[in-house]
Amino acid sequence: YQSGERLALSATVRKPRAPVPALSPYFLIAGLWLLTIFLVPPRGNFPLNDDWMYAKVVQHLAETGEYRPNPYIDPTFILQAYWGAAFVKLLGFSFETLRAATLVLALVALWAAHWCAREAGLNARWATLVAATLLVNPIFVNLSYVFMTDVPFLALSLLGGAAFLRAFRTERIRWVLLATLIVSASYFIRQFAVVMMAEGRHAAAGAELG
Repeated sequence: YQSGERLALSATVRKPRAPVPALSPYFLIAGLWLLTIFLVPPRGNFPLNDDWMYAKVVQHLAETGEYRPNPYIDPTFILQAYWGAAFVKLLGFSFETLRAATLVLALVALWAAHWCAREAGLNARWATLVAATLLVNPIFVNLSYVFMTDVPFLALSLLGGAAFLRAFRTERIRWVLLATLIVSASYFIRQFAVVMMAEGRHAAAGAELG
């Protein structure tokens, strides 16, 4: 009787679920973004919006190695120019190539949005929903298909913001330094990064060395 009771109890006890790998939400977000690109392919060697002005800077940089700013675009458009030039060196100059450079950074922005949400205290499912909300935003999708500074700046801003949130949570100076480095880099896309750089002072004030 006792052996039969044990078998019945063991049958009713649920086995613990295997833990979900921490990287699985990022793979899911990447899959959704690739699906978006499949449904809306970035084809066509033609400019969109004002990205032709940015493209001229990148083309000149890739062909001559000289950075020559355009007075009609962001004055600190430097880091993104070199980012685009790297893609041009690999794939050749075209607006499709520059579009691909922005689409890669759009995925970084989605991942960074998830990281921000996690650092803010949300669980993995809610953080994935936050990233998915950004993904289906029509303004975000539209600007992800043009080579302008909106999405690249957003990507680095979210990365820096997530690192600052980690610094506030852990009170570790290394996260302050990393966040400051990322935000400082974003300044060379758009000058509005100085606002986030000022926030780094508050994070540094409460951080511990180590």
